[in-house]
Amino acid sequence: MRNQAIIAAAIAAALTGCGGAGSGSSTSSTGTTATTATTSTATTASTSTATTSGPTGAVVRLKSTPGQIELAFLTGQARSPLAANDVDAQVGRITFTDSNGQSILGLDPVSPLGLNTYSRSTYRINATVLPANVRLLNQLELQFDSITQTDADGVKLAPITRIDNTPILLGLDARLYPNRYTSIPVFLNDAQFPVTESTDPAVPNFAVFDRDQFEVDNGIGEGRRQRVPSFLSDYLRFDISGVPAADRPLASDGQPVDYILFSGDNYAVAANRPSTVGSGLLFESVNLNRFNPDLPTEALIPGIWKDREVVLEPGGVRNSVPGTYDLRQPNPVFDPRVAFITSVQGLFKDFGDMFDGITAVQGVSFPNIRDESRQDIVVVSSTTDGATYTVNAMYYGYLNLEDLSVHFFPLRNLTTASAEGEIVGTITDTRDINGVATRTNSSIRYGNWNASLPGIPATSGSFSVYRR
Repeated sequence: MRNQAIIAAAIAAALTGCGGAGSGSSTSSTGTTATTATTSTATTASTSTATTSGPTGAVVRLKSTPGQIELAFLTGQARSPLAANDVDAQVGRITFTDSNGQSILGLDPVSPLGLNTYSRSTYRINATVLPANVRLLNQLELQFDSITQTDADGVKLAPITRIDNTPILLGLDARLYPNRYTSIPVFLNDAQFPVTESTDPAVPNFAVFDRDQFEVDNGIGEGRRQRVPSFLSDYLRFDISGVPAADRPLASDGQPVDYILFSGDNYAVAANRPSTVGSGLLFESVNLNRFNPDLPTEALIPGIWKDREVVLEPGGVRNSVPGTYDLRQPNPVFDPRVAFITSVQGLFKDFGDMFDGITAVQGVSFPNIRDESRQDIVVVSSTTDGATYTVNAMYYGYLNLEDLSVHFFPLRNLTTASAEGEIVGTITDTRDINGVATRTNSSIRYGNWNASLPGIPATSGSFSVYRR
């Protein structure tokens, strides 16, 4: 059975509008080759009730575009590519339903999925998020049109078009934010679609979707979480190469990293040196769930990053971004052509590019996929030449918009999960996009943090929320 542990660790924190059709596209990859198809004690404080007009901090440059759903089909169960008796599945229809009962339809075709080969195929759909700036998706429907088997001689047999127990209706826990990327991993393999061979020539073979097996493979169902999870896969990157090496986190090779990245659901680190798991530079996702006995205990999930890549952004526009990343895991099936297989993919943008009005000491908080009151936060002390920002000191941690507490940790703790040096402060003066005081989590765009952070030349300052 396909080992889900790397994926489960990578999505970490994620595990805890208008209807209509969405424009879609799909890409697939086997191994490292991708092809594009046409298809602690808290102190509390209260907020001010004053009213102002206009922003009260650095303004985020996320666009008012749709949110992008990235449905990732992760296939295989310990079978080598090109083996006899391969099984392919053809997805016919993909439908998402939001909390208002409105549907988002995937209109573009999906490439056949090799159910017993290790592959990752991503189907992308752009969906309207405005005017609420967040859209909850709570159901996913998958219709499979056919199953195609390959005989012992490698010859494809006639497609099996009868698949009982379909379409598949799944509970979903996903949210869309404007100009951000929501990744939904779905594990599929041939054990979920057993084929019954008919002894009557007049009766064709048929397949049956095994929901129990599907739920085990996806970690959902009775005694487990009830809905297919999701996570925000795009990161905001901070260049910390200007921070003293002793104050920076260490990668798995024991050397300081050059960058740290935040999505709201996870942390990552990166460096300007080669990765050991593929052709690219070092990228590692911090395994926030490594203390869970059911998941891998390694602190960092390895991967690669590549500089200046052109991607399809929400809204269907191709654009150059600072970089993309892949998380990799060893191929569990010996194959000299493919040493590592891709488990998670995404992109990142840079801190200096995504805000206007950055101050010398700037805070940024990050909503998570569940849009909860707890958010990751960073405080950055930087200098700028007008074009780039040099980070001189930095803290990371989390805030709680319910009790208005904030917890900061030294930057070097990021990859060790150490709570040493924790500093507790307060959050005050939370405001919406127009500068009006608010305590509604989903409406907060600005606020003030208050704490004494060694190396940061201020004991308070503003923070901006990384959302439209």
